[in-house]
Amino acid sequence: MNGLQQVQDGQEVGSHVRYERMASKKTKLKFMTDGILLRELQADFLLRQRPAAHALDPFCDLVEELPRLVLTALGSGGVEQYSCIVVDEAHERSLNTDILIGNLSRIVPLRQKLFEQQRPAPPGDEAERVMPLKLIIMSATLRVDDFLGNQRLGANGGEPSAEGEQSEAAQGGGPVLVLPLYAMLPPNKQRLVFEPVPEGTRLIVVATNVAETSLTIPGIRYVVDAGRAKVRSFERGGGLSRYEVEWVSKASAAQRAGRAGRTGPGHCYRLYSSAHFQRSFPEFAPAEIEEVPLEGVVLQLRSMAIDNVRNFPFPTAPEPADLVMAEQTLIRLGALERGGKGKITELGARMARFPVSPRHSRMLLAALELEESRGLKGCVALAVITAAAISQESPFTTGDSSNAEEGEKSKEKSEEGEEDEDAEGTRGSEDVKQLELKKRHKEAHHRFIHPQSDALSVACALEWYDAAPEPHAFCQQSFLHGKTMREMSDLRQQLQHILSSHIGFRISDADGKDTAEGVEGLERGEAHSMEKDTAVVEAVRRALCCGWGDRVARRIKADKDLDRGRKGKRAVRYAACNTEETVFLHPTSALAHHAPEYVVYTELLATEKRAYMMHTSAVEASWLAHHAPAMCTFSSPVDDPSPWYDAVRDEVRCFIRASFGLHNWELPLHAVPLVEHDAKAAPAVFATYLLEGKVFKALASLKKESLFALQPATIRRPEGKSQVRVLNLLEPLQRERVSSKAALAQHLQRNPTFLKSQIGAWLKAGTEGVLEGIWLKVQQEAKKFCKKEAARSEGASNVSVGPAATLSSTSPSPKPVAKAAKSIANTAAMQEDPPRQDAAAEDGFLVVQGKKRQRPKSTSKTNKKSKKV
Repeated sequence: MNGLQQVQDGQEVGSHVRYERMASKKTKLKFMTDGILLRELQADFLLRQRPAAHALDPFCDLVEELPRLVLTALGSGGVEQYSCIVVDEAHERSLNTDILIGNLSRIVPLRQKLFEQQRPAPPGDEAERVMPLKLIIMSATLRVDDFLGNQRLGANGGEPSAEGEQSEAAQGGGPVLVLPLYAMLPPNKQRLVFEPVPEGTRLIVVATNVAETSLTIPGIRYVVDAGRAKVRSFERGGGLSRYEVEWVSKASAAQRAGRAGRTGPGHCYRLYSSAHFQRSFPEFAPAEIEEVPLEGVVLQLRSMAIDNVRNFPFPTAPEPADLVMAEQTLIRLGALERGGKGKITELGARMARFPVSPRHSRMLLAALELEESRGLKGCVALAVITAAAISQESPFTTGDSSNAEEGEKSKEKSEEGEEDEDAEGTRGSEDVKQLELKKRHKEAHHRFIHPQSDALSVACALEWYDAAPEPHAFCQQSFLHGKTMREMSDLRQQLQHILSSHIGFRISDADGKDTAEGVEGLERGEAHSMEKDTAVVEAVRRALCCGWGDRVARRIKADKDLDRGRKGKRAVRYAACNTEETVFLHPTSALAHHAPEYVVYTELLATEKRAYMMHTSAVEASWLAHHAPAMCTFSSPVDDPSPWYDAVRDEVRCFIRASFGLHNWELPLHAVPLVEHDAKAAPAVFATYLLEGKVFKALASLKKESLFALQPATIRRPEGKSQVRVLNLLEPLQRERVSSKAALAQHLQRNPTFLKSQIGAWLKAGTEGVLEGIWLKVQQEAKKFCKKEAARSEGASNVSVGPAATLSSTSPSPKPVAKAAKSIANTAAMQEDPPRQDAAAEDGFLVVQGKKRQRPKSTSKTNKKSKKV
């Protein structure tokens, strides 16, 4: 064939899909997914620069089952800009495609305007010129009105429904080969539909809507269309989703009919009447942007400096109420500022760098803060595994019948909590082999189960998978879905790459090795790392609270009132914090047997009877005020217990009451800095502890030797407001806003006599001279304290903050991460508060719900215990 030239992949013709990039400087024609091009837009809005070649590009595609094709042509003559972009299969109206077209509708006229306004470039500088961009949108069944009538634009694959088998003697036409085709089918089995068929054998492909537009099977002459599709619908706000079988649109039916006779004559047989088709079928399927949560869309556009998202030229504009709801979610996550225009925060900018939902990225950044503040080993590593694991569907196969119809029925019953895994008898026509297969599935999955978290159970399976020398064989032996596990593993590597290249952390264990222990050790039954590192597991569960703080549920009643399924399996009832609807703990959950009082979940899956919580993890009530403050209503500081000075944190703290969520659940008392609520009261509390010698030890001898003319406790009593000594001592402290040892030490470095005369006025007559020697010791303590703090600040950027997040020599300081996380109210207060004198506390909180208090503990013992922790 004249005029045709064979090229090598990655040279003149390249491709870029998720996790894989084959392109070079010679590339003139590049195939990519819409998500990849959208990520390139975030780095270069005009698409003027050629993307840098990386083995694992940080600007990777978003999670999607079926990549939509985008064809790009690079300019010639030394110009590396995109000159033409072809968007294929635009009728599918995916979320990425709509955002991409909306951006390109602005880029095309802008590039044209810049091209017309610029001067001719000198010879050799053609690469600096801005060239026009041409946009081509291709589709056979596109809803054109959304584009032509849009003034702002102006200038999934389904689940399996059948299993395949080969029949040697089908009725009426010789042997046939029946093969399944669906999105979650392993690639090696998907390729079978493209294999040559034996001579004299007919090929029958039983497919979901994955074969509607995504691929063309050669030789298909006939299509039988049932007119149905299993789709997933979302209810925004409460995180509720459900799978429903619905009639397809007329446009989808036309696409299905087009599969027949692509390479020759063909026919389509529709299993519904033409009258039903005309009357009941919608013209087009709804765009994805109308069906899915919009937090990721809003954050992505805000990170591209598009502040007014409502005016963005969406082909199909979402409802304004949905955009407001998405912005409120981002505000709760700390990605947007409260009030005003809701500008993106530093934390939000970091969240936008991750190719996962804002909730997942918030969880990862919370894990970074937890690891830095506590020095936990492996916190970030486990958080990355967990984020990758819960970004996909569950990889655990059910072990039901290989027959697709029977398997679907069994799955539906399991979702409704009616399936009893421990049943010893047979069920209808179920035979002994099927029971044995289900038992093997249960035993294989048992080693992955974490008793406190379903999310960590999937993370455990992923850690084993990455440690396996033969991942495919491991999935078969462990009854895990290979394709899902592979996507989780790829996403884990991608997240680790982003943490390393953009955030500055290198994921490793204490010895600098991979965290996985290897399959040999795991198969010997050795204790898993999650079982050993209970503090790390707790930290990851806390991080889950940061990402899904508005999806917390509380058990409604005690065990005796638990709702049970048809065969005695428990379906525990919970009340969700953001809705009036009752939700249920899934019977197959690892938490179903002990049903903790508080849980956090990632989403709700609705069945015909109930709404079940998915990826559920147990949490403590005392965590919620720390990690989900946006869902709490806080009171003013309480008088009992009274505020106190915390020497470990070096600040005056107080207790406030907190109620959580829509139902105003009463939480344990929450400790916060007093200066945030009463700036004048904090110096008064600090002054009391200062005179008692609990700030500088040198002053302790004054109280010990009874040298005070007035007791320090008088400062906080009502009569102290009229005492001259009290007023004179508080005046400089309040004026200079001194309520910590660090602030006072800095003043003493600048003015060695600061507060000396005021404290001397508290001494008995004739004892003022004692203060001279004591004050020299106070100055020495202050000087030593300042040097220690300076050394700590200087070394903070060079000191490793944890084995799972070791800083490389060229990595930036993790302090910006901590600073961004601390911008959310009290979310940086990751450690529990030490209790004050005369107040019993557990985990940093007073238990007031049961109206019981333990015997008070002394401050000295408590502080010693806190230092050890």
